[in-house]
Amino acid sequence: MYCLNAGGTSEVIQVAARRSAEKTVLRFLFWDAWRNGAWALAGRVEPWLVDALAARTGPSSAAHQWTLLHSPRPEILHAIERGDALLSHLDGEWWLSF
Repeated sequence: MYCLNAGGTSEVIQVAARRSAEKTVLRFLFWDAWRNGAWALAGRVEPWLVDALAARTGPSSAAHQWTLLHSPRPEILHAIERGDALLSHLDGEWWLSF
């Protein structure tokens, strides 16, 4: 899911795919954004997508981002730490500039 900005940078909200289909999903995401006039894509990259993204041709860059978590339920924190949870821009206050 992404927010198209034709003629500019489109914001990727979340990418979800089976582990065997991540390259196909990323290829379609890039193609669809290009076809609709996006110049670039920006967004958070899940750690399990890094290899598939690196396999793509073309320039890419990574900016260091951090996430602050709090929950009284340790099982939620552990799921996020293990990478078993999907987080997106919609789960936090990504629009704030700290």
